[in-house]
Amino acid sequence: MTLISVIVPTFNRRHTLPRAVDSILAQTHRDLELIVVDDVSTDDTLDYLRAIDDPRLKVVALDTNGGAGRARNKGLEVAKGSLVAYQDSDDEWSVRFLERLHAGLQEAGPEVGVIYCGKLVYGRDQQRVFGPGRVAYMPDHDRKIVEGDIHREVLARPLVSSQTFLVRRELMEQVGGWHETIRKGEDWELSARLARITRYAFIEEPLSVTYLGPDSATHNELKGVGVMEAILKANADMYAADPALHAGLLLQIARTYQRSGLFAEARPYIRRAAALRSAPLRTAKLMLAQTLKLGPVWRKRAPVQAGPGQGSANR
Repeated sequence: MTLISVIVPTFNRRHTLPRAVDSILAQTHRDLELIVVDDVSTDDTLDYLRAIDDPRLKVVALDTNGGAGRARNKGLEVAKGSLVAYQDSDDEWSVRFLERLHAGLQEAGPEVGVIYCGKLVYGRDQQRVFGPGRVAYMPDHDRKIVEGDIHREVLARPLVSSQTFLVRRELMEQVGGWHETIRKGEDWELSARLARITRYAFIEEPLSVTYLGPDSATHNELKGVGVMEAILKANADMYAADPALHAGLLLQIARTYQRSGLFAEARPYIRRAAALRSAPLRTAKLMLAQTLKLGPVWRKRAPVQAGPGQGSANR
């Protein structure tokens, strides 16, 4: 069998980590190594991990806290598998996750470097309304392209999340691993880089489950601006060749600011989008009108305050 390295970054997630660890060690694909990278937790995470009696588990304890991206890269440095998967420390997989993705990658052929699957999200619905009891399937069903050359689709919106894919290790090394300073949407940024150099395969079955809690990074929307800016910069050639695509992402940034009450920050992105030929001008005009109606564009409003613990990396 093929050795698969599964890398899990964690920080103060002792209360949810067993859910992730148990689902990984229970995989029907038994030839795996589980590398849990502790990012200087202050709870009893390390005590829990060191008590696990399974030779497939490796624990990497970092000396300084550097975020989920850095922790994932540290895990890759010690990984021995030719294939790599990532899991967050508060989510779980179906026991057939690795088996199904490994088989699918083999069937897809060498031109496919990444395979991913659908997932269920507990804690929000398909309309992005958050709350207990709400469930959504991802990727959204309105996605035009979900496999093959997905580069343009990924540049338009997030498609692949950290808990849903299996990748050839040499490709992770080729793109330089995870971005270490982005703290939300780092999987979107990574998938955009990978999609430049390889094709993707997709399994519709939801083999991964994500749980959104009060401390999930997903709630802090403003952190998403950083990943969108990074994607814009790294793919400037693609956006220059496709004004509508470029305008669409600019408007996403503007919406993010608007939802946090930062109308002045939204305005320049709306104007940049409207200035592009083939841009969705009606959408841009409506959004600009919204900034004028909902708040003075010259006054910076305070962002929506996150609840206790919100905004920490979802690892």
